[in-house]
Amino acid sequence: MSKRVIRAEEYQDCWEDDPKKWSIVPSTYAAKILGKSLPAIEELVARDKLDSVVIKGAEKSWKGVTMTSLQLYQEQIDKERIPVDDVFEQLEIIAKGSEKKPVYYSEFMDKFGLNYKNPHHRGIISALLGKVSEKTLSNKSIKFMLSVLVVNKSTDMPSEGFYTLAKNLKEMSITESREDFFKRQLELVFTYYKS
Repeated sequence: MSKRVIRAEEYQDCWEDDPKKWSIVPSTYAAKILGKSLPAIEELVARDKLDSVVIKGAEKSWKGVTMTSLQLYQEQIDKERIPVDDVFEQLEIIAKGSEKKPVYYSEFMDKFGLNYKNPHHRGIISALLGKVSEKTLSNKSIKFMLSVLVVNKSTDMPSEGFYTLAKNLKEMSITESREDFFKRQLELVFTYYKS
């Protein structure tokens, strides 16, 4: 879409056809969300990093940025901001620590400036933790899921995504309980980092 100028009457029809694609927020809101100035937002639109919509009314025009492009841009920035190796290093610090116990998602996310209450941030950390586990599982001398060290406060166990990944990578059998798999992975991690 990039930059599109549309009459107010047409916008209503477009939005009804595809509300996700045509949901827009004011450029000032986009600037606030991204922590940028209005000219910086306009530059992102000019460079096709954000999609812009101008709705022309009879007497007034409204300019905004599509919510979808704003979310995609934010995800890209967040993922580029936190290298997988940094997540891996933090997990190793926990594994080598004297407490020998997992940490809560909220505590772990704080280390990267992410907020557990933000679903977008939870998605980012989940993706990064998944990549770390894929990395440790691909190492034949390690062969465990290092992300086992990050757990939910309410259950003291990893999230659903952890178990889904374990099953997809054929690390967890269909007969093994979550509790048994969790305990086995913790034991593997702490044994490996004992020395």
